[in-house]
Amino acid sequence: MLRVSLTAGLLAAATLCGPALAQTNPNLPACHEDKLLNSNGLMMRMGSGQVFQAYPGSGGKIAFWLPLDKVKLCPLGGSAYQITDLNNNKQIKALRQQ
Repeated sequence: MLRVSLTAGLLAAATLCGPALAQTNPNLPACHEDKLLNSNGLMMRMGSGQVFQAYPGSGGKIAFWLPLDKVKLCPLGGSAYQITDLNNNKQIKALRQQ
């Protein structure tokens, strides 16, 4: 029973801390800052030219992000990123398109 409880606890911790743990992975590039050029509530274009599509359900969260807001882009693996709007401290997950 202890083994099951310990395993469940570790899985819960990994789920809650997944993005933070991903950033300690030396195989992933480091986070970097960029600026939001424009957004239609689902797609976002950054100053660097990168385009991201927000995960389903995140559109409402980015509807109020403003052009020229500073953002931090943190790779989670593959084309998945965690994007933080540094002006209002809101986060979403998105897939890089370009």
